[in-house]
Amino acid sequence: FATNVPRRVPAALPPAAPQPPPAAKRSARVPLTRALDDAAENPHLAIGTLRWPEGHSFPHLEPPSWAAPPDLLVGWPSYVRVRLPNFDPVKHPGDPSQIDGLSYPLTLLFAWQCLARTAPVELPELGGELTVVIMGASQKAEERLLWETDYWTELLSFPHVFPASTRLHLIFSGPEVAHHGKVKSERSSRLRSTCYRGDLCDALVAHDCSPSSTVLFGFNTGCGSGIEEVMAGWAPDLSAALQRGYLAFFSCANDYSDLRGEVAMHELLGSRRVLPPRKNPFHAMSIVTEPIPDGATVRSGEWCRANFFIYAVRGLERRQDLGDGASSPPGDTDGSKSLQAHARELARFLKQTQQPSPVP
Repeated sequence: FATNVPRRVPAALPPAAPQPPPAAKRSARVPLTRALDDAAENPHLAIGTLRWPEGHSFPHLEPPSWAAPPDLLVGWPSYVRVRLPNFDPVKHPGDPSQIDGLSYPLTLLFAWQCLARTAPVELPELGGELTVVIMGASQKAEERLLWETDYWTELLSFPHVFPASTRLHLIFSGPEVAHHGKVKSERSSRLRSTCYRGDLCDALVAHDCSPSSTVLFGFNTGCGSGIEEVMAGWAPDLSAALQRGYLAFFSCANDYSDLRGEVAMHELLGSRRVLPPRKNPFHAMSIVTEPIPDGATVRSGEWCRANFFIYAVRGLERRQDLGDGASSPPGDTDGSKSLQAHARELARFLKQTQQPSPVP
């Protein structure tokens, strides 16, 4: 899920850039009610698929000890074998936080690798500084990993994805970001991170981001979740960013709600798909589930597993004409309101027709 905060009309964005024509063996299950209770305590925060208790200490990630990094990212079994030789999910089944946390940078790396192998022309050229905007970042997930772990430095461990000549600037952007304006310099000069509290388009303007050197990544955004405020909040920003030709990667926490809804949302926006949806072999270990009802023997109902699916879009395949100005340029209040109304209508349909799939 993503933040449940209505968004403002997107600011004017930088000029558009030309556009070219297996998993972990064990799972930790977390009751969905815990995430919902967490949201009730602070309604300004997102309902997330992952929540770690206050004071939780994340396992330290040692620098790579391999003679040479793997040439291909395949999935958790091979990664754990060469990168985390001391990790034992059998001996420590109660703390999946290292795998859950590493799922975020590894998902980004894997998604980039997939697009590089299938449609490399869609990727920006590497060699200078690449800006990656983590849109809809949560202070209790993506941003917490930034300040309490060094897991994001794993982005530098695989030169077949990001070569040594490339520097990365991560911008953690979202209405619930806690450390607005703070910059974190990692142990490598190739990586720096900035936090921005605000909407996506505002962050792009504030940091003078260009589509030619910037990509967007939304982890479990909920932009197709069937929640009206969430979907209406995302629609104007996504539309404005895609109109300018940004490449945007997404991960989803399930197929029955998030993936299904996001496909429908991008159809509404007219997004151009460049990486079809696929299962992500670097999904989280934890599964957030509804409690088993009294007397029931089979688990059913809603469930989430962070970063379970990935896909990517870039620009618009068509300008969606909704017949009432909803395809107006960024900054047009009437067009944005109309688009939000259509997103709300879509959200109601998705919620009414949602049928949870079996819990993985």
